[in-house]
Amino acid sequence: MGPGDTNIDCSCCTGSKLRRYLRSKVPCISWMKSYNLKCLQGDFIAGLTVGMMVIPQGLAYAHLAELPPNYGLYASFVGILVYIFTGTSKDITIGPTAIMSQIVAEVAKGNTKLALTCSLFAGCFQVLMGLFFLGFVVWVISTPILCGFTTAAALTIGFGQLPKLLGIKGVRRQFWQSLYDTFAKIKQTRWPDAVLGLVCLILLFALRYLQKWTEKKRNRYGTVQIAIFCFWKDDHANAMLI
Repeated sequence: MGPGDTNIDCSCCTGSKLRRYLRSKVPCISWMKSYNLKCLQGDFIAGLTVGMMVIPQGLAYAHLAELPPNYGLYASFVGILVYIFTGTSKDITIGPTAIMSQIVAEVAKGNTKLALTCSLFAGCFQVLMGLFFLGFVVWVISTPILCGFTTAAALTIGFGQLPKLLGIKGVRRQFWQSLYDTFAKIKQTRWPDAVLGLVCLILLFALRYLQKWTEKKRNRYGTVQIAIFCFWKDDHANAMLI
């Protein structure tokens, strides 16, 4: 073996490690070669289905974060576009969530510049954690803490939407204050808002039951997924249900 052979072996090892590292961070390099029209058809249907859900969901999350509606749309599709190239899971949810919207609302308090700054720093931390393989940090957080946090967030968000469901105005944002103001102003309920909200809730639970029923009664056509659109807007009420 000559003196130059060691350098060649080292360069080959370094090149292979670099390629493996790039494939782990940009997985599309591996699967793009085998992508075909059948995959495109499935992705088109999946994208159309997710798009119908993401648009009203993004608007709702923007309202929950006390930001203009267009910021909810930005947050909905930008992350998905980036995940095309960096995604490693087909089952993960990308985009804003109710808990993140709640946190942004508490921190930014309607200030769009502050909300954008929070998003920038959060994205930078996530990129650094991905580059240095720090995903294991999540396992350090105990399950009781995660369950307590998500349960508290669900209760806060749920009761925070109760005044909007009943059409009550002038309710403070803090949990206990919101709960007190809602029951104190229960006589100010706007019945068109309340009726529309209850009908939407009943339809959602009915669709959930229908999904379970179709899974049990699955036939040769497979499970049928149903989407119902309901929109009504006037001086009293506005809602969208999917």
